[in-house]
Amino acid sequence: MDETFRRTEEELKRRKEENKADDDRDKSITREDIINLDDSHETAKERIQRQREDNEKSLSDWRAEAEAERIRAANTHESTVPRREQELDR
Repeated sequence: MDETFRRTEEELKRRKEENKADDDRDKSITREDIINLDDSHETAKERIQRQREDNEKSLSDWRAEAEAERIRAANTHESTVPRREQELDR
């Protein structure tokens, strides 16, 4: 019984020390730490927004290139059709 009591006492003492260490660690978090966390969150939001804008710009550029290519292809086709018809007429 004394051994069980001693182990229980040791366990309670160990837990109390762990809790104190946790409390000390929690107290060591400063206002500055919280502000830095908030700043890093804002930085992440800004980075995501910038990436989204870059993706939209890339998509817009791709669409513009595709449209330009379509127009070039149409113009090339139109300019070659009459020549082919002329060659056939000969």
